[in-house]
Amino acid sequence: MARQDTRGMNPTHLKVPTAQQRPTMNLWPEVGEILGLSKASVYAAAASGEIPTIRVGRRILVPTAALRRLLSLDAELTGRTPLDAA
Repeated sequence: MARQDTRGMNPTHLKVPTAQQRPTMNLWPEVGEILGLSKASVYAAAASGEIPTIRVGRRILVPTAALRRLLSLDAELTGRTPLDAA
């Protein structure tokens, strides 16, 4: 299966489900592909706290709501822009 090249692509163009549709996502490969990161990079970002995670047994999950906030995908719902958070 060929991977889609997402480098240089705006993450907001990728299909990220809502928290109601899918409460959590797998760190790898799902979140890694959305962010355009390699397996090593996505695990390093999770370990450093840059990507919020939940550990369930051996699985590392990313709360979908937290990922959407990280990518500012719900800014149109709150009326805030990514710059407002700064």
